[in-house]
Amino acid sequence: MPKIAEYRGFQFFIFSSDLNERIHVHVLKSQEYGRVGKFWIEPEIELFETGNLTKKDIALLQKILKKNLEKVKTQINTFRRTGKVKMITLR
Repeated sequence: MPKIAEYRGFQFFIFSSDLNERIHVHVLKSQEYGRVGKFWIEPEIELFETGNLTKKDIALLQKILKKNLEKVKTQINTFRRTGKVKMITLR
């Protein structure tokens, strides 16, 4: 479960077993372990699973994903190619 990015207490990660699905990320509030949210990022950013995320969290995360879409895709593609990825901080 490589952590690919973080943003203000949110952790973005992928599961290597999910790489055959369309491109997506899982998101978890770092201080709250439990069910995770899941966002498809292709063909467009779309919430798939809410997890423990609030409506406010979801709106913020959609905005951050849109702003950083290419960085997130690059992280996922790097992991697909190499099996490794260095976590980045989104802004």
